[in-house]
Amino acid sequence: NEVIKNVVISDNVILIDTHAYNKCKRLESVKFGQSIEEIGEGSFSVCWNLKQVTVNKKLKVIGEWAFSDCDSLETLDLPDSVESIGAEAFGQSGIKEFRFPNKMKEISTGTFSTSDLEKVTLPENVEVIGGAFAQTGITEVFIPDSVTDISPYAFDGCPRELVLLYDNNPLVPKYAEEHNIVCVKRSEYNPVLTVELVNGKPLNDEKNQGINQEDYNLVKRRNNTDAYLSMFDVYVSNEYI
Repeated sequence: NEVIKNVVISDNVILIDTHAYNKCKRLESVKFGQSIEEIGEGSFSVCWNLKQVTVNKKLKVIGEWAFSDCDSLETLDLPDSVESIGAEAFGQSGIKEFRFPNKMKEISTGTFSTSDLEKVTLPENVEVIGGAFAQTGITEVFIPDSVTDISPYAFDGCPRELVLLYDNNPLVPKYAEEHNIVCVKRSEYNPVLTVELVNGKPLNDEKNQGINQEDYNLVKRRNNTDAYLSMFDVYVSNEYI
């Protein structure tokens, strides 16, 4: 549909049907009525101009591909009533920051794959993380102690400076080591490290004579001994790796 720009769902509607507004390319805003419990599969997919979605507090289910390919949708706040988000629900969307509702136990495959996501907060009691964040821009994420399974593809193709944070979950450092990802206990994490290089220049120094956070993390994850960065002509001490 090339005409619809704004949609207001009445309060007596419970379900948005499958592909209801799929490819409404001029659609800019959606406001859900107070009774909506489920957003169906692909219901707002390929709505390239959709910028604003106002969700009610009774919503429980978001179907697969519900908001996939919504390039202009940069934010979406969901109530804690949401229990399930389907695969690829926000794939290739413009959402940059997202907080998962706390009732959710599983993060589905491809939930945010190849999207613009940069920051994410997982549910407090989540147990399974599928291949949800592949090819996104997230650089750090806290993994709760409740997690018992993480897909090998959960963070596939994420920036090389990605850091996994954890409290006491032994799965996290094991997973990080297996997948060549930096892992730090949350209590010990300082996103701006003050590592001293062998030549005495600090990481991220004002004159940019040291190495930046991204390159330090790359060295840290690839080396267990002294590492040489030819591009900076400086050695990184084994004491800090």
